Amino acid sequence: TVRVWSLSHKRIIRKAVLDCTARCVSWSPDGRQLIVGFGGSWDGKRQRKDGAFIVLDSKSLKPMFEGRDSRHWIQDVKFSPDGKHFAVGSMDHKIYIYNRQTYRMKGTCDRHNSFIKTFDFSADGVYIQSDSGDNEHLYFEAEDGQFFASGSQLKDMKWSDWTCSFGWPVQGAWPYFDDVAKGTAKEPSTMHRSYDEQLLGVGDMDGHIKLLHWPCQEKEAVPVVANGHDNEVAKVRFTCDNKYMVTLGKEDRSIIIWKVIRD
Repeated sequence: TVRVWSLSHKRIIRKAVLDCTARCVSWSPDGRQLIVGFGGSWDGKRQRKDGAFIVLDSKSLKPMFEGRDSRHWIQDVKFSPDGKHFAVGSMDHKIYIYNRQTYRMKGTCDRHNSFIKTFDFSADGVYIQSDSGDNEHLYFEAEDGQFFASGSQLKDMKWSDWTCSFGWPVQGAWPYFDDVAKGTAKEPSTMHRSYDEQLLGVGDMDGHIKLLHWPCQEKEAVPVVANGHDNEVAKVRFTCDNKYMVTLGKEDRSIIIWKVIRD
């Protein structure tokens, strides 16, 4: 199912039943559409629509388009900042880029050597940055998916959103390797920058939720830490007004809403 919740009323206001497991979802910038990526099952068996995606009208949740160019789970979906394009990241190591008006595929990012974990568009919509399961962080041109080898040239690039776990602005959120080896620290499993670009939300492999200032470049940065999940945090996301942070537990399958209180 896809369910739209009201945070203020703490209840479901719309729901749609889908014929495949929904693995990821994203709003269009104008709020008119939702894109949902399919894939996965509780028992690990393949499903008929693994690798497909569906575009829904956000008000009625009625299908507007359904496509499938991958045969493996879709891990992440996003619209470009101008809303003219969208992309889906798959377990087959590729990111597929589409035109929002025609739904035709424009290109494919295919240089990763493991499954796609997450990706972001640059603020101007020209580039894509992405993380894969083997901890590789790469850059591509959003027009056709061509690999951009000179990643250092994008060090000052503005990104419309930031969900990647690697990059210059988030290096301080990673613990020292020795602390991880000793078991005194856990690696982050998910990150998200607040939309006002003031905070960084981090979830780690031990269920901790951390709040840091953005950008977070120093290892000595002191986070606000909260506990709520059992083991790995699958996702952390700020709401559009930055007043709340929503986290998902991978193993406990719980959804926790945190109120962000600033000094």
